[in-house]
Amino acid sequence: MHTTPPSAQPGTPLAPAPGFDLTAYHEMGQFSRYVRPGARRIRVTSPSDSVKVSGFSKDGKLTFVAINEGVAPVSIRIRVSGQSSLAGITLVRTSQTEKLATIGRMQVEGASFNVRLPGRSISTLVQ
Repeated sequence: MHTTPPSAQPGTPLAPAPGFDLTAYHEMGQFSRYVRPGARRIRVTSPSDSVKVSGFSKDGKLTFVAINEGVAPVSIRIRVSGQSSLAGITLVRTSQTEKLATIGRMQVEGASFNVRLPGRSISTLVQ
């Protein structure tokens, strides 16, 4: 249960206690904010052992979550078979320096795009 400290105005969001790590909260947000109930898992292959990629589809929109477990940055190309083109893809990332940060729109070429994954990061690519 969350309570509002006596000195805070009603409606003011609570700040975590000093030293409290919200990393797990942001990591879970990479999935829970963008992979919505009713989304179906789609087949995706990962380019390496240190990169895990999951794909989801709902209402004709695609969402990919890519986890780079390694310490080094990795660039990957995501191709969507059965599609001639993709509408805009937005990149959202959690890393050591970014917390659910919207990075921007990906440059899509037909039905594929490249994405750079920093070491130890989670990137969500949402259509």
